[in-house]
Amino acid sequence: MLTRYQLENEIGHAMRADRHRFRCQLHELGEPGKDAKSPDGRLKRLAEAVRRSVALRETRRRGVPPIRYDDDLPVSA
Repeated sequence: MLTRYQLENEIGHAMRADRHRFRCQLHELGEPGKDAKSPDGRLKRLAEAVRRSVALRETRRRGVPPIRYDDDLPVSA
């Protein structure tokens, strides 16, 4: 299980559209040790959502085809 600090770092690698929502959800969980009830279940679900978003971003990044120019075109000169 990730610590809050590690999770905050992982959020930085998530899809840009998800980052703000993830940070808000992490903030809503409160500070560790403040509440007698531990929000471990919510933290675990958030960590899973962050992992899925990071994996999706990585899949999309790998799926971008390289830019290649035909050597016969004037733009490649």
